[in-house]
Amino acid sequence: MFAIGPAESVISYSLPPERPRMQAIGALLQDDATCIATLKSSGIDRPAKLDGQTYASYAARFEGRIIKCMIQYDGGKGSFIEYVPDKLDTWGIFLEGKTSAAWIFNHWEATDATLKGIELNKFRLKDYGVPYGFSLLLFGCKEELEMDPELASAFLRACEKGFQEAAKDDVAAAELFMTAVSKEHQHDSVSLVPEQVRESQKIIGKYYIADNGKWGRICKKKAQTLFDWLSENGLLTTLMQSRSPVPGVSTTLDELRDGDPGRPVPTEEVNPDEIFTNKYFSE
Repeated sequence: MFAIGPAESVISYSLPPERPRMQAIGALLQDDATCIATLKSSGIDRPAKLDGQTYASYAARFEGRIIKCMIQYDGGKGSFIEYVPDKLDTWGIFLEGKTSAAWIFNHWEATDATLKGIELNKFRLKDYGVPYGFSLLLFGCKEELEMDPELASAFLRACEKGFQEAAKDDVAAAELFMTAVSKEHQHDSVSLVPEQVRESQKIIGKYYIADNGKWGRICKKKAQTLFDWLSENGLLTTLMQSRSPVPGVSTTLDELRDGDPGRPVPTEEVNPDEIFTNKYFSE
């Protein structure tokens, strides 16, 4: 019933092609905890220098165009190669120098790099004119949420309690996380580096709670600003990404970025208030 993903993924479900509508009901983090990273040894110390380089992509609908805009805002042309590795290989391939840039979390991959003695250049999207706003949102199928609002509210209450406790004690939170992962994956090869987990929790814990002391409420101003930016920059279009494009429905990442992404979707056809809501919080 619930999933975690970035704001633009939730928005994508409100665009063509017709699919079940998703609705964001909570913000796991109160600000963007991601960045575009390059190896310091590469000499790529600003987004404009990504022109002609290879970017490790997660193959998301808006991703390549967001990177393109960031490069252009920094004075570049926005011309780069969007390479799609297996999702779990993105970080490793980047560290091996097979791609020039990757979109990472400051608390996880960046911490891994620090522990390995690898220096990074980190470009925050908001520093280059992209109002990204949210790293991760909690969302679900709008129809299913409306069928059982009490369950959604109860889940949010449980989440808020957990995140409040984690924010108060990052050491205990890290230990609980490692214990849970070990129990869940005791029969496979998943392993964690304790030092990375502890340092990660120390960093990410600062993003959990808003200035008003609450967790999870979606800042509607941030959501609207991101939505407006996507619209004003021509990213709200009808075609979605696919490795096997269907005419009139989907297209390649290269076409989305530099070719025909479909017709623009008028903002009156998409209501941000239906995409982002705080109505399942009790107060």
